[in-house]
Amino acid sequence: MEELELLVKEVKPDIIGLTETWWNSRHDWTTGIEGSVLFRKDRNKGKGGGVALYINDEVDCKEIRSDGMDKTESVWAKITLGKKAIRASPGIVLGVCYKPPGSDMGRDLFNVFNEVNTNWNCVIMGDFNFPDIDWRTNASHNNRAQIFLDAIADGYLRQVGYS
Repeated sequence: MEELELLVKEVKPDIIGLTETWWNSRHDWTTGIEGSVLFRKDRNKGKGGGVALYINDEVDCKEIRSDGMDKTESVWAKITLGKKAIRASPGIVLGVCYKPPGSDMGRDLFNVFNEVNTNWNCVIMGDFNFPDIDWRTNASHNNRAQIFLDAIADGYLRQVGYS
């Protein structure tokens, strides 16, 4: 956490998404970053997992929750742009997701993607654990990974970072 705080002081990002935080209720005092609003979802059972979303406290934001989101290891927030604008901005939905390797959480996650991506103003960050996907060609020989790619394409979403 100290390394993250140092990086934030140096880079000053407005948005930070974290996966595999491994946090639980014992970490409440160590997870805050000065100048940021924190939204988080800890794993209830077992160890590992967890997601967090930090948003600069000068950005107008609110957490989004739904029954479908409760079934996934994800956290969601909506930021509003130009809060003094004449017309209300549709805003941007931000999400951080974690799909454990080999888990069958895919369908629930796809349903959440469809729920939040109504105006095509959506940024989804995360670790989806599909190592078989070739992001340069958007293809996979793995059936589950191909279903994920199809869901991404159906929602007009695209991968912007490669590792």
